[in-house]
Amino acid sequence: MKIQPKDKKALLRAALGEIKSDLAIRNVWLVNVITGEIYPASVFVYDGFIAHVEYKEPGREEQLAKEVVDGQGKYLIPGLIDAHEHIESSMMTPRNFAKAVIPKGTTTVIPGCVPAVPGLEHAGAEFGPEAI
Repeated sequence: MKIQPKDKKALLRAALGEIKSDLAIRNVWLVNVITGEIYPASVFVYDGFIAHVEYKEPGREEQLAKEVVDGQGKYLIPGLIDAHEHIESSMMTPRNFAKAVIPKGTTTVIPGCVPAVPGLEHAGAEFGPEAI
């Protein structure tokens, strides 16, 4: 599934500072999960999308956003992806599993698949009592 902005041109204009973003989150420590760096930043959001991240000129938030929120020096990190998870091993329903991991920053889970019901599901292998 691909999420698209409603108005790409407006999003680009917000990114360039030509129009105001909807929201600026200032005074945060931004965690760059690609480079491993953590640095002070302000993050600008337009129509639900991150339009711009400001590192060098803090203090322009009021000029560039309709609403400014103080992040109070907290860390801001992208949603985390758990690339291999066996929810059934947690002994929780998917709903309760989500309630446990979402507050910790996990936004996406890729379930692993081991047949839970032999004969009704097949993932390429079966682990019976003798194998275990």
